[in-house]
Amino acid sequence: MEPGRLLVDQHGNPLARAAKRWIRDRVWRWPALYRRVFELRHRGRDQFRSDGAFWVVGFQRSGNTFAGLLLDEVLFPGRVDFHLHIASSLRVAVDSGRPGFLVIRKPLDAAISVAIFHQWPLLQALEDYIDIHRFWLRDVDPRRVPVAPFEWFTSHPGALVAAAARLTQLTLAADPVTPAVLEQIRVRTEGMFTATDGSLNECQVARPSMFRSELQRGLKAAAKDSPRIQKLVATAESIRQEFLAHAMPEALANPVESEGVAPRLPKSLPS
Repeated sequence: MEPGRLLVDQHGNPLARAAKRWIRDRVWRWPALYRRVFELRHRGRDQFRSDGAFWVVGFQRSGNTFAGLLLDEVLFPGRVDFHLHIASSLRVAVDSGRPGFLVIRKPLDAAISVAIFHQWPLLQALEDYIDIHRFWLRDVDPRRVPVAPFEWFTSHPGALVAAAARLTQLTLAADPVTPAVLEQIRVRTEGMFTATDGSLNECQVARPSMFRSELQRGLKAAAKDSPRIQKLVATAESIRQEFLAHAMPEALANPVESEGVAPRLPKSLPS
């Protein structure tokens, strides 16, 4: 796939896209109805396990898998719910009374990764970022939600573990995030995208690759040249800032927000 083959600021079917967003917005306003629709679409599967100890909610490609597997490895084996990307996830999580946090990533970075992952137009990924984050602000009081910025916890995974321990009143004798733990997360993450023949789907795989890097460069360059995309990025960033006002104390103490300074990503993280 060449970078130019991914649509940037147009939809393949604009009318169908507009209709879907209109219907979705109305359905989301009725949480009980939306949860029922979700259950029907996913054959009755609940969003949470009955024995879950911790949750991680967030937009796709915002570090949910890394954060979830990290906590699963070192704090709550088999008891972390983290594939929670849909509109009702945050309300269900907060109302459950269980501890957890919302992960959030810079909008253009998240949207580019989503566009590559699903082979969507970049426009669609940004619209989804805006729609779901705007809904979460409306649906749940952000003061009730601990927020973990992607750029922070990918650079300081040990601090994320410490924050989760604090939320669950656990005591850590030392930082449990070792190179062996990060390697195990990489293996588990890539196992999610391994085909039956043993190959990896280079479009969906989480780790950086030459294939993904080429697509990223093409989309970033195209985004800079599109006034429509830049307007959406500005809107999405203003929404992200509302969430960052409620970032966890550990993140506020060690911010990683400087443009042009790449976080020290473990190889298993979404690029």
